[in-house]
Amino acid sequence: MIDEWHALCCHKVMADKRVWLLNPCLNKSRSKMDLFSKLREMKILLIDDDEWIRDSLCLFFEGEGCHLLAFETAEEAMEELKRQPYDIIITDYKLPGIDGLEFLKRIQKPFPDAMKILISAYGSDEVVAEAIKNGIHDFIEKPFKTETIEKALIRIIEKRESKLAPKKRWLK
Repeated sequence: MIDEWHALCCHKVMADKRVWLLNPCLNKSRSKMDLFSKLREMKILLIDDDEWIRDSLCLFFEGEGCHLLAFETAEEAMEELKRQPYDIIITDYKLPGIDGLEFLKRIQKPFPDAMKILISAYGSDEVVAEAIKNGIHDFIEKPFKTETIEKALIRIIEKRESKLAPKKRWLK
């Protein structure tokens, strides 16, 4: 039925085009609603050379009212990070030009507080160990479902909040 669909705008960075697409309504659990209420207050940066993944995640997050900006390359994302910081950075490992691990190395010092997720179809133990050393908070293996991204975001946000909670109590 047409009532089951909402028109959503997905802002694509490539060629500054806006693409109008459709996304089905989602039934949300309480934790998902809590997650998205937090994510609406954050800026999310996605780097993946796969257009389908960029478009799908853009639609998913924007359908939940979240701000997500997607780039094809790490170089484009680094230029965006010069303009403004992001709360959450999700990057693919294999990218044209600078790969996801090198990108994480380069942004670790200027953006130590950003929550970082590495996604990859090449999830060897060495890649994951190197990513952890360079500040990632979670690793997601491709192919993945949106529920996998949601669970990873819940984990890293809860971990961040639990670290900040003692500081907030002390400051009161």
